[in-house]
Amino acid sequence: MVNRLPSDYYPFTELEICSNHFINGKVPIEVAKHIVLLVGKGQQPMIWLSGSMSREGKRFQEVVEKNESLNKAVDVVISAEENSTSVRVGDIIMVQATKASEEKAIVSKLDLRPVGFNVYGDTTELWIGTNRLVSNTFRNVHTMVGIGE
Repeated sequence: MVNRLPSDYYPFTELEICSNHFINGKVPIEVAKHIVLLVGKGQQPMIWLSGSMSREGKRFQEVVEKNESLNKAVDVVISAEENSTSVRVGDIIMVQATKASEEKAIVSKLDLRPVGFNVYGDTTELWIGTNRLVSNTFRNVHTMVGIGE
């Protein structure tokens, strides 16, 4: 996804990602102008996830599209009881998102290392490479974290 939002993606007004608040934005994480992660509105959070297909991070491939796994090693688990969606590879939770309200979702766990990005976090902090983000607010910006050109 080269910075083109899917037509069926409706962003939450507020997305809490590993203690950081993304308000009135569209793209939580992009790398080299490619959208890596989207968390959109739905009965449960709708997730789109792309991974790096090359060591230098120039080629990308969608792994999850609108809660549908496009890779047999990746599982998408939807829980109506917990209002959540999680994306897993083996025992690793890559994305854990819970719908708090119609306008807010919480990403309590994130680990994009299995898809080639050194981005991970939990409810207390978000690591982007060697940079630690804790309790920041990103308001009225298109992208919360943009890595590379």
